[in-house]
Amino acid sequence: MQRRQFLGGTAAVGGAALAGQVGGTDADVDVRSGDGPKTPSVPVGEADGGWVVDRERSGTFTESRMGVTSRGTTIVYRDEGLSETLRQRTMGTGFEDLRMFFATRIEYSPAVDRLPFGVGRSVVVDRTESNARDRFQQRLEEAGLDDIERRESRRIDVADGPTTDLLLYDAVYPYDGFEFDAGDSVVSVAGEPVGVEGLLAVWYDRDASATFVAGAVNPAENYEKRVERQVTEAVDLTLDIDLGLTPDAYRQESLDLIRSVN
Repeated sequence: MQRRQFLGGTAAVGGAALAGQVGGTDADVDVRSGDGPKTPSVPVGEADGGWVVDRERSGTFTESRMGVTSRGTTIVYRDEGLSETLRQRTMGTGFEDLRMFFATRIEYSPAVDRLPFGVGRSVVVDRTESNARDRFQQRLEEAGLDDIERRESRRIDVADGPTTDLLLYDAVYPYDGFEFDAGDSVVSVAGEPVGVEGLLAVWYDRDASATFVAGAVNPAENYEKRVERQVTEAVDLTLDIDLGLTPDAYRQESLDLIRSVN
């Protein structure tokens, strides 16, 4: 399979099942409307780049467990601004959806702060956090990433809320390459593995009486490659590929977005 969209498949990590949902997704609910559970607030308008909502992977869910009903809304964004830039740089031959960001807001009925003893808030919230972390790694695997490892955990402050753990993951995307026409010949460019970084945070906001799950997937390195091909007996082709990716900037922007989710 030629992975022309690079990280496009990993947007599925922001699906409703991420929050621990077992049942189905209410796929017809418009996450930007007032229908369904409250949508998490993400200040994407303040971020650099052209983030757009991925309607195919955003949605709502409902789950009942341990006498508690959880309803949540997940909204997934993809960096269409970067995608468009890369389509121009690669003549539309590959490298499109390189970045994604998602946020989930989960509300409980009855409110977990008023649960009877024996089924406390910590039990429900801890289960949600554990499921979110398990599903995040599982979705990275399903997206075709290899060598997935949790690199580290650090404490961060989020949106006027608590301090929580930010988990960072390393992975490798086995990009297969692309091809393009060069006169009467087709030039194939073999791909090379590309480093990928995942970020995930889960926290309970007592003021909002909700759990939030937020994360991102970004390229962790620039893609640079030199290709030399003999197109004809008389023509040799040298192709320098440099996508100009900036992993440090992507990580910082993603971290700022995670911290701002409410």
